[in-house]
Amino acid sequence: MLRVDSEMDCAAFRLALTGRILEHVEIQLLSDDQRTALFEALDRPGEKIIEPQSLDIQPRLRSLRKAASDARRLSQSLKLVVELDVEHFDHGCGESLKISSQIKSLDATADRLEIVINEILEKSKRTPTLVRFFKALHAFPLLNTLALYNIPPNTRNDFTSRGTGAKDVDKNIFLPDLTANTTLAMKCVMLNLFSMNKSKLDWSTTITMIEYGKDFAKQVAHNDAVGRQLRELASPLIESLHRAMAHTVESIDFEPDEALVKEQEEEFRLMQLLPDFKSLEQKPRQYH
Repeated sequence: MLRVDSEMDCAAFRLALTGRILEHVEIQLLSDDQRTALFEALDRPGEKIIEPQSLDIQPRLRSLRKAASDARRLSQSLKLVVELDVEHFDHGCGESLKISSQIKSLDATADRLEIVINEILEKSKRTPTLVRFFKALHAFPLLNTLALYNIPPNTRNDFTSRGTGAKDVDKNIFLPDLTANTTLAMKCVMLNLFSMNKSKLDWSTTITMIEYGKDFAKQVAHNDAVGRQLRELASPLIESLHRAMAHTVESIDFEPDEALVKEQEEEFRLMQLLPDFKSLEQKPRQYH
C-alpha cells in the first residue's frame, strides 16, 4: 500500500492512477490532443475546493456559556444583598456603580452572551449544507468535462474502501487501493481530488462528488425548464402590452394649439425686426 505522507509513494500513485485511466476504452478512443486536454482539465495542482471555515466551536461555546453563567450567578448574588448594605454600598457612588445598575448590566450581558451562543449554534447547523453546496459547485463543471469526452458519470459500490482514513498497526496512512472495482468517472474524479491535495481520499469520496454533481445538474436543468416555461407564458402578455402601448401612442391628439402657433409666429416676426448685430460689428465706427 502507498502512503500519503511519502512523496515517492504519492508520485507512484499519480502515475499508476493515470495508467489505470488510460486502460479504459473511452480514453483509447480519444485522439492524442483530446487525451492531453482531458488530463490537463483533471490534473489541477494548487486549486482547492472552496469550503466554509469548519472551526471547532466547542471551546468557544464553553467559554461563552461560562461567562453567561457567571454573570447570572453574580447578578443573583447581588440581588440577595440586604437593603441596608445596598444603601451603604450605593452611598457616594455614581449611578452606574450602584448595585441596581450593576444587576441590570450583568443581566443584559448574560442575555447578549446567550444570543451569541444561539447564533453560533445556528450557523453551525448551516455548515454541512454549505459544504455540500461547494462540493456540488466543484463537481458540476467536472462532470461536464467528463461528458465532453463521452465519459459517463457511472459509479459502483463493490470496492474495498481503504484510503487515507485506514491505518495499520504502525499508524501509517495509506492512499486508496487502485486495484479496487471502480469506474472511469471515479478514477478521473480521484485524479482531480488528488491533484488538489485533498485530504481523506477514498473511493467513497469520488462517489459523493459525482452524486453531488448529478444533483446540481438536475437542479440547473429544472431551473432552465422553469425559466423557459415562464418566458413562454409571459410572451403573449408582453406582446399584448406592446400592442396596447403602440395603440395608445397612435391615439394621442397631436392637433396644434392655434393660439400658441400665432404667439410663436409673432415672436419670430419681432426677431426679424432686430438689427443685424453681426453686420454692425463689421462696419468701422464713424467719429465726428
